[in-house]
Amino acid sequence: MKHKWTFFPVVFLGILILFLYLSERAEEKKKEEDLRARKVFSFNQGKIDRITIKSDKGAISLSKGKDELWNLVEPVNAKADFEVVSGIIYKLDEIYFTKSFNVSPKEFSIYGLSPRKTEVTVSEGEKNFSFILGVETPTANFVYIKKGNENRVLLVESGLVRIISRDVFELRDKTVIKFDRREISKLELIYPDKSFAVFRGDSQNWQMDKPIKAKAGIEEVNEIFDLLLALRVQKFEEGKKLNNKYYGFDKPILKVLLGYNNEKSETLIFGKNEEGVFVQLETGNEVYAISGELLNKMPKGSFDLRNKKIAPLIRDEIKSIVLSSKDKTIEIEKDVKDKWIVSSPLKAKGNAVEIETLIIAILNTTFLEFIDNPPKSLSSIGLEPPEIEVILNGRDKKHLIKIKIGILDKNRYLCYAVNDLENQIGMIDYTFVRDYLNLNLEKFKIRN
Repeated sequence: MKHKWTFFPVVFLGILILFLYLSERAEEKKKEEDLRARKVFSFNQGKIDRITIKSDKGAISLSKGKDELWNLVEPVNAKADFEVVSGIIYKLDEIYFTKSFNVSPKEFSIYGLSPRKTEVTVSEGEKNFSFILGVETPTANFVYIKKGNENRVLLVESGLVRIISRDVFELRDKTVIKFDRREISKLELIYPDKSFAVFRGDSQNWQMDKPIKAKAGIEEVNEIFDLLLALRVQKFEEGKKLNNKYYGFDKPILKVLLGYNNEKSETLIFGKNEEGVFVQLETGNEVYAISGELLNKMPKGSFDLRNKKIAPLIRDEIKSIVLSSKDKTIEIEKDVKDKWIVSSPLKAKGNAVEIETLIIAILNTTFLEFIDNPPKSLSSIGLEPPEIEVILNGRDKKHLIKIKIGILDKNRYLCYAVNDLENQIGMIDYTFVRDYLNLNLEKFKIRN
């Protein structure tokens, strides 16, 4: 009897849970059906291939090409901003009415639907649908619209107005130049009085060819690519006297040449007049007004393009470190369990925090200037023999880099340094040497 009395409450609880679950699902289904019923348009976003917006400002027509990219065909022939057009289509697909009612054609004017101020037609292949945009409600939270030839007026969120009311400039693609940086093999910056050229040695290395031969920095080159790809049109120059002299293209303030792996090239010409800064593709006819900010950020000297990292390595590839001075040597390495240990002058567990901090400091240290004409005797600047030497090795003791630290220039608190990757002598901040290369053994080991 006791088990029977226990069984019935459990069954009842199970039935109750099932009932609540089914009720909740039924409620959700009802909401979904209600939402579908209030959806204004039903279409496949990816199949929309034409949009026409007619208003008292004129007509704007957009057409999707075979390459799946959008173009303006009216009032100008130009590339359209793919993200902006995609946003319009997405918004149209997400329109839901909060209220609907039938009115006679004579009453259309009350809702701003007659005469037609804004009419939108969307094509999905052979299938077309359209709507008229009316006035906003007094609260400006909603707007009246009417589909095609229907007499039914719908009330939808007013965000639709902001999406549809974009002007031609907003719809145009404002990208000045597009390219795949992986396809670039040469970059040249040509100023009126100087020029700089770098070329790609391989996927990870750029070399400077002009005005000196030296290793260029990957980060420095990529920063130029970033600036060019982010360059946007502030104004399309149209209806003016488009000539080189007017925009300063006859005496450009900068020319940027991009050489591709297929031996083709593109050149951007930057000019300036009293109205501002302008750019034009050498092979194109369009002129764009742009912000002068890019010109301020572009390299002005060879130092800006050079690799300035004293140890251009990846942190995880470092498996052993040798720190030496004229009277002391400390060797640190990772054991078979990938744990840091001190292996010389004694054996001890390594202080992982201090060792990783040292590695990060080395990788973040940069040359603050280069010395292209060093003294014949490197001993005069403390590099032969060095005051301090840092050797970084990879797995299986594979040599990665050797860094030599020279004497301190007390007036500038900089010291001489060189690595064996490029044998380029330069000056680094002595604070790095003072704080991290003092060869304090106790700092790198864990006391028992």
